[in-house]
Amino acid sequence: MLATINILCYKSKTLANGEHPLMIRVTKDGKKKYLSLGISVLPQFWDFEKNKPRRHCPNKVEIEKIIAEKSKQYADQIIELKTDNKPFTATTLIESVDKKVKGRTVGDLFLSQINLLKKQKRTGYALSHLEVYNSLIKFNGHLDIYFMGGINFVDMAYMTIANIIDERLVYTRKKTGKLIRLPLQTNALAIINKYLDSKNKYIFPILSEKHKTEQSQQNRVHKVITKVNKHLKDIGEELELPIKLTTYVARHSFATVLKRSGVSTSIISESLGHSSEKITQIYLDSFENSQIDEAMKNLL
Repeated sequence: MLATINILCYKSKTLANGEHPLMIRVTKDGKKKYLSLGISVLPQFWDFEKNKPRRHCPNKVEIEKIIAEKSKQYADQIIELKTDNKPFTATTLIESVDKKVKGRTVGDLFLSQINLLKKQKRTGYALSHLEVYNSLIKFNGHLDIYFMGGINFVDMAYMTIANIIDERLVYTRKKTGKLIRLPLQTNALAIINKYLDSKNKYIFPILSEKHKTEQSQQNRVHKVITKVNKHLKDIGEELELPIKLTTYVARHSFATVLKRSGVSTSIISESLGHSSEKITQIYLDSFENSQIDEAMKNLL
């Protein structure tokens, strides 16, 4: 029996705000499996006959993009399984598309890397990692961090409250036009709530209504990112880190943490909003090479 994929507004479940969750329904061999898309809508904004948001639905464009991307993921996976003559059920199809990735904090990664180096009897490297770990703990108090998936600074500057849908950050990457959906961690929500200002449509105090033209917006973002990078550089020097800290390094660090945690390049590419996995691989390789370059300087 053919597998069918449908997107539904699940009327059987009503959330506290009166909205119904949007679900993807996979049907195979007479069995149905449902999975939440992580977004919800009020019933008056959903066309139940055509199974799509109505014209006046808030965040209509973002919701349609999420539906289109998720539907394509399932369609592509079905084609791949059939091409390889691999049997599947509704449950295994969902599991293959929506593989869960266990999050790891910076502290977790540091400690696992230190233990690995000790097992390999690379004592010198283990001690250097431990020194950096202790310095960061001393500075921040803990390392239970990486809140928003390596978001680009420019994209962050343009964030508005409209980009927050059902406790997820949903936005289109300015550089590539790719739709990004990230779950908002508790600490990320706390930071957002700290900066929310009813007088400013933007979440963070980078842009404001007075920056009306694209040129003025670009000038403002450049000015702020320069200031942020200066402070990051000062922090890195105070901690005696081997590389100069910047927002770009922070984004790279997110990708590298995922890579060393065993996350596939395709998932990293999705979270970073790259246009292809090839770009992500080049991105990851370039950072590894820069670390090697820095390490080689110690041989001189």
